[in-house]
Amino acid sequence: MDSFDGFYDSVYYSTLKSDVFLAPESMISLQTRELNSLVSSELNTLKRVLRIIITNKLNSFSSEAGLTYSIDANGRLRVTAPAFSEYLSIENQAVYASELQDLTKDINSFIRDSNRNSKGYANAVSKLLDTSETIVKYAGQTMRKDFTTSLEDTLGSRPELSIALDDYHQRIDPLLESKPSPIPVKVYRVPEFAALVVALFLLTITLFVVKKPVISYIHLAVIVVFLLIQLPGLSDLNLFVQGGSPMLSVPIEPSINILFLVVFAGIIVLSVLWILLSHKKGSVVE
Repeated sequence: MDSFDGFYDSVYYSTLKSDVFLAPESMISLQTRELNSLVSSELNTLKRVLRIIITNKLNSFSSEAGLTYSIDANGRLRVTAPAFSEYLSIENQAVYASELQDLTKDINSFIRDSNRNSKGYANAVSKLLDTSETIVKYAGQTMRKDFTTSLEDTLGSRPELSIALDDYHQRIDPLLESKPSPIPVKVYRVPEFAALVVALFLLTITLFVVKKPVISYIHLAVIVVFLLIQLPGLSDLNLFVQGGSPMLSVPIEPSINILFLVVFAGIIVLSVLWILLSHKKGSVVE
């Protein structure tokens, strides 16, 4: 990115930022929303347990058993119980045991949900950091700064998400000073390769349906010549950004997969042998 003059002031960069981390449907936006949803759910449920479930049960004990509550000088909750009351009688054990059991069920239910939220949070943070690392790995310095600022604004807007932001800085900050990694572009990932695949597919029709040696040889020659012509021209990759925007031509260093060359050469050799054998067999029959 940094090697393209004017790239950061062009429509390409604003579109790239939107697609990568600004748009609501971008991967980063989806992951931060998932993270926020998990944290909010856990926080709201915990508050409900502390403020409503436990408090209601304490109020019930207060009215039934005559308990009183106070805050001491150190800010600790003090519970005072009468020496004896009808509610505290062992004959009433089934009642207070049932109420305590109900409280235990509510707390255990919260703990189960909380454990799921905790695992979900860990997975969500891990996915967010993995995606962030990929972005920072290939992004230029300007985009790295813009991305970090955007994520800081999103995660820093709520104190309950600050821990996730700390995790981001701990893992990603060391990468911000490194040079962006080049993106490898394989020769079979460019559009010209699609035409080659179609030609190889049509070759099977020529060999097994048409069965004309001359046509088969011409077909093979066209495929080989097409490959030889296209390989030198793969130094530029044309990228479609969005409708209404011009095509972006990016210089690349294509790498040819050895396995691809072996398979391609094997197909050509086998095709030639098939043509020769078929022609020879046809001559013998005649």
